[in-house]
Amino acid sequence: MSLNVQILSLIYSLSFGIFFGFCVNFHYELLFSKKKWFRVFINIIFVIDMALIYFLLLKILNGGILHFYFFLLIFLGFLISFRTTKKMRPFLRKLVKK
Repeated sequence: MSLNVQILSLIYSLSFGIFFGFCVNFHYELLFSKKKWFRVFINIIFVIDMALIYFLLLKILNGGILHFYFFLLIFLGFLISFRTTKKMRPFLRKLVKK
């Protein structure tokens, strides 16, 4: 894998982590609802969707080659985004309950 492809894959992994953190905060009310069957269903669909999005776009970028540091950058992007978008949760809660 060339250096350009690796750098693009690193940037993609970091930006996907940011996107994933935003999606977790956006779906926070659904992910932790009171109905157990609904919570399980939403969690399964959410995880499958996020994994499919990541791996399909990674396949386009570099042929689907995974490295350990891609996962580290996803986690780093998730932490950055989750902490910053956590402040938006009350506003999103109002939107969901309308």
